[in-house]
Amino acid sequence: MLRTAALIAAYAGRGDLSEALAVAEGAAAKEQLPEETLLLAACCAVRLGDGERSRRIARRLTKKRLWIDGAAQWRLQNNERAKKLLTSRTGVAPGDRDRAAHVLGIVLWSEGKLDEAERLAREPASDSRGLFGALREQLLGRIELSRDRSAAATRHFERALQRYAKAGERDERLRGNLLRNISWIAVETIQLDKLSIVDIDPPPDLGKEAREDWFYVQQNRGRLLMLAGRREAALDAFVRAGTLGDGDTTRAAGALNYAAFCRTAGSMAAAAGFLEAARRHLCDRPALHDDAACALVVDFALEAYHLERASGEVVERLLSEARRRPAGVAIEGAERIFALDLTLRGALEISRGSRKDALRSLAQARQYWSRLGYRYRETITALLMHDVEEDQQHLEVAERALRPAPSSWLATEVKRRMERSQSGLGKLTSAERRVMLAICEGKTSREIAADFGRSFHTIRNQTLKVYAAMNVRTRTALVAKCARLGVAGRSAER
Repeated sequence: MLRTAALIAAYAGRGDLSEALAVAEGAAAKEQLPEETLLLAACCAVRLGDGERSRRIARRLTKKRLWIDGAAQWRLQNNERAKKLLTSRTGVAPGDRDRAAHVLGIVLWSEGKLDEAERLAREPASDSRGLFGALREQLLGRIELSRDRSAAATRHFERALQRYAKAGERDERLRGNLLRNISWIAVETIQLDKLSIVDIDPPPDLGKEAREDWFYVQQNRGRLLMLAGRREAALDAFVRAGTLGDGDTTRAAGALNYAAFCRTAGSMAAAAGFLEAARRHLCDRPALHDDAACALVVDFALEAYHLERASGEVVERLLSEARRRPAGVAIEGAERIFALDLTLRGALEISRGSRKDALRSLAQARQYWSRLGYRYRETITALLMHDVEEDQQHLEVAERALRPAPSSWLATEVKRRMERSQSGLGKLTSAERRVMLAICEGKTSREIAADFGRSFHTIRNQTLKVYAAMNVRTRTALVAKCARLGVAGRSAER
């Protein structure tokens, strides 16, 4: 019996919740497991979202635990029944009362009743040692995230991590979730100092149900390293993330990581290949209906936009599916979802040539990102706006947002665009820019005239205007200057 209990605890601790549950159910049919082991198995079922299995296991307990019954009802989406059980005081021991209050806080949080959930999470508990103290702090962090207060949320997640370390108990799914949230917020707000917390490799014996959280820890770690200008270390983190992604969503996210890495290194063909792999994984999924999926769809659309391979129909369908979220737990607040939606809309409208609508959507998105303190997304949005209109103020917004990451590829891109804006590119009409791009491709004036359906003299005059604006005298000098400024493809067309 003790050996079985230890095996179940070991599986649960490393994040193999389904395995722990299977062993517990098999053993319970043959022997009477200890109460704590049965409770652990019932909790595994709740964390897997299986309320019915949790109820079956709980029936084997010699002492009724209303908090586990309430958690099972919540997973069965019987919230009113759950709240009735969790508020019952009849014959409930103090420790169980604290657990019931915690589960009730989770139920209320999932319903958006944040003030009530916070009050319960802050109530003094008879014993907050062990993992229970970490779980209380985790709930407070989730509540602050739902309020779009990322700094306060990070503080709670870090306290939860500290309590976890002191507890001396293993729960890799909990630890991974805390690190995932800390690292995600650090990327969005460009807090490179958080690398000291998340610069950690996944455990070698990581369980199945913990892998997704640890995938995102490694992904966010890679993005932070990219922002810090440490590309080799970032690639290593992305590779580690790739070993953990065993579902379509994580595989799509992993492919996008590689696509962005290759694109920022100038390897466009490789980036396009990874983008296609991401598209296949996204489209193979029957549905994408959690908040993280909304961000994934935006990342896909932006990568497609940068590589000039955007598929409006694919993105529209993915976005529609991402919005179909079931009645469950929502981690992020509404403003972030609105901002993601507006950013995506802006990118799609640019691709369709709807310049005015694109600027309107992107300006609203940028306001959200600025208010939330999400510097990374604010920078991306400002650069999209600069794609539409080469206004210096958009670059100044991006430059301010990127002050914590002067060595990032984004800072290099902003600097290059600053140089371009001062080089004379802004003086060119769209037709003159097309001529300039054709010259950079090695075409003669007569070839350009034939391609564009214009007279030789018109192209010749436009070429002279390009030389004057760019302050060069020869084709060779123009090509060299355009290469230095990174003028190609999309940049030259605008």
